[in-house]
Amino acid sequence: MACIVETEEDEKPLVDDAGELQQQTAMVKATKLSNKVRRRMYGRITSQLHSAQLRTKETVERLHFTVDLVTLCFISLMLLW
Repeated sequence: MACIVETEEDEKPLVDDAGELQQQTAMVKATKLSNKVRRRMYGRITSQLHSAQLRTKETVERLHFTVDLVTLCFISLMLLW
């Protein structure tokens, strides 16, 4: 949803998206942060990324286990025939 903000005649009308505006606002805030806050934010993001990687790895391992189990069942059924 775009909205047009009316401005003076010399200026161009500003068309902005809600998502684009939020992203720009977040980027402006991030560039104005102190080093201490940046380090904390970087540490938190790194921790979240590491956690996501571990969860993904565990999910893939469970998927491999399930595939191996299905394969074993299939082979067992084939031997019974």
